[in-house]
Amino acid sequence: MLRLPEDIFAEGFTFVNDSTVILLSWREEIAFRINPITMEIVDECHLNTEGWGICYTGESLIQSDGTSILRLRNPIDFSVTDSISVTLNGQPQHFLNELEFVNGQILANQWRTSRILFINPTNGHVERLLNLGNFSPPNSGVLNGIAYDGENTLYCTGKNWPITLKIVDLFSEEPIPY
Repeated sequence: MLRLPEDIFAEGFTFVNDSTVILLSWREEIAFRINPITMEIVDECHLNTEGWGICYTGESLIQSDGTSILRLRNPIDFSVTDSISVTLNGQPQHFLNELEFVNGQILANQWRTSRILFINPTNGHVERLLNLGNFSPPNSGVLNGIAYDGENTLYCTGKNWPITLKIVDLFSEEPIPY
């Protein structure tokens, strides 16, 4: 069982491979490299930014910190190799939270909204939106977690949600309006 210090608020999480998981702390600005088999912390690195969400592209880590900027990081030493400014119709999109890398796109749930943004990793433009406002439970908290199963299905949950939404055919030909 993984034991973090009590003052650490764990937030973003991604698998790099079968032997490495990256876990972010929220305000403590620390990334932990964890062995998922032994659940031991192998290494930690200072991020110089809050940790909200993280995903792995197969080459780079992409990290969010609640702003409109996504940082690409080297998976070995966590150094920043590039950044992406995320925009929708020319407007910066803040509160980028949990991330998934799916079919060459970055998916980000946008905290304080019911939206999942489909972001082009080359130019940062939001190419699609998935609005889950009609599906979130009444009197519950905000959308706060997304997970992709590798089979065209996205799972979504939120703070204090009693349910998990299952979205199938995520990349159907029908555009999702916004």
